[in-house]
Amino acid sequence: MQFELVVLLSAAAIGSVSALICVLLLGRRFDQIGDCLMELRQLERNHQQTERSLGDSPLVDGTDTLSSELSELKRNINQVRRQQVALVDVLTKISSSLGAYPQLPSLLEEIRREQYGTAEAVAAVSCKLDALNAAFDSPSSELGRLLESEAVVEFRNSIKRR
Repeated sequence: MQFELVVLLSAAAIGSVSALICVLLLGRRFDQIGDCLMELRQLERNHQQTERSLGDSPLVDGTDTLSSELSELKRNINQVRRQQVALVDVLTKISSSLGAYPQLPSLLEEIRREQYGTAEAVAAVSCKLDALNAAFDSPSSELGRLLESEAVVEFRNSIKRR
């Protein structure tokens, strides 16, 4: 009987440690996503400045779409953070109830469900981030080519001469 209890407590400890590692890895991923969002905001600011400097040019017309996608991405990240908080709560319950064996299997199952949900949310956020990066790459490269064209360079030089 004591051997079974030791095995169960060991399994619970291993599960707790693995869940804690998952939480730490998720935290690291959120930091990376936050950095990407900061870069994305900077790109959007640069994009808006370029748009203002060109006036009412029909070259770039995706800012509204990108803003809505960015706000949806922020909502997804907040949802993932809420799930991470729920996962931490479950880990706290596990560590406080290690002595109560009957609750352990249900808590472990709850952790598995939370991890699965969090992994799906992170995958969705990652897909959205890839889509936003792709959306910025195409207009940016086209805008770069247009800004380096002879007509635009001549126009800038004529403005500088005045």
